[in-house]
Amino acid sequence: MSVLDLNLEKYEEPVVVESGEYLLTLSALQLKTSSDGNKYFSAAFDVTERPEAASVFHIFMLPDDKHDAKVVNAWGLNLRKFFQSFDIDYKTLKLDKDDKAIGIRGKKGWAFLAIEEDPEYGTRNVVKRIIVPKR
Repeated sequence: MSVLDLNLEKYEEPVVVESGEYLLTLSALQLKTSSDGNKYFSAAFDVTERPEAASVFHIFMLPDDKHDAKVVNAWGLNLRKFFQSFDIDYKTLKLDKDDKAIGIRGKKGWAFLAIEEDPEYGTRNVVKRIIVPKR
């Protein structure tokens, strides 16, 4: 008899959804620093109406003065659209001792997801663009 009284056969692999627009639920947002010293937010999302779907991860680079102005503008615009779409006030955003954003879990916003083949992670969904709803 095994020390584990479990039926591991009942657990299923999460699925990749078709490319398209999806309502996403934010499950985590953490401020990190790359090996090059660049700051970024690492975000994790769930596809709201597809609980069987794999989590989707995305990086939002923080604008800085070390990169080309065009790149920095794109980073800032992408970050602004993210905060707008998920109704997060970046001016009052607070982080805990592990640099995880406080009070953002469960926020919802729209994004266009695509399918990507990744040599390390296999087939997965990626955020191609954040969609800011018209208000």
